[in-house]
Amino acid sequence: MTEKQRKRYDRILKLTYDIVANEGFYKLSLKDLTEKLRVSRSTIYENFGSKEGLIEKIVERYDEQLNLGLIEIMNDEKLSPYNRFLAIAEQLAKNSPSRNIYKFYNDLKIHLPELYEQYLVGRKKRIDNVYRPLIKEGIKNKLFDESIPEDFLLQSYLKSSQMVCETDMLENSNLNKGEAMDLMTKIFLNGAKSI
Repeated sequence: MTEKQRKRYDRILKLTYDIVANEGFYKLSLKDLTEKLRVSRSTIYENFGSKEGLIEKIVERYDEQLNLGLIEIMNDEKLSPYNRFLAIAEQLAKNSPSRNIYKFYNDLKIHLPELYEQYLVGRKKRIDNVYRPLIKEGIKNKLFDESIPEDFLLQSYLKSSQMVCETDMLENSNLNKGEAMDLMTKIFLNGAKSI
């Protein structure tokens, strides 16, 4: 693939994600999609095979980018446990393709359940290889009261991260995704006292 082809491929992935996250997957026809992307149907078929193939590549790309960044952070021995949490929040904000990521995955769950199951497998790996060890490290380094169950801390962190990336939360708080993730992480680590 030439550099020009790679840029077009990446542009198609990003713009398709934004369109689907805002308008939904099921309602969007290939004709509408190609018009909005300003590409031919043959470009979609040549690169992705189908509209579903295009959506599958979006999921794969997001998981790949997110996993690489998270693993790099977890392996960075220079980061304190506190700063590791902040770096992960930044990575999550940076690699969520848009404000509607959970809307995108809900649409996937309804209309492409096999692909949603693939996403869940990747998410479980992230929980086991990144988030759970992160929580354990936080407990070990006294970021959390050790009397709080690990699973409760883990689920609280995951749900809080999900909540701040939802469109309503971002719009009502007047924060961008990066600011919201950073603030949520600081509140999670420090409480809602002075941060």
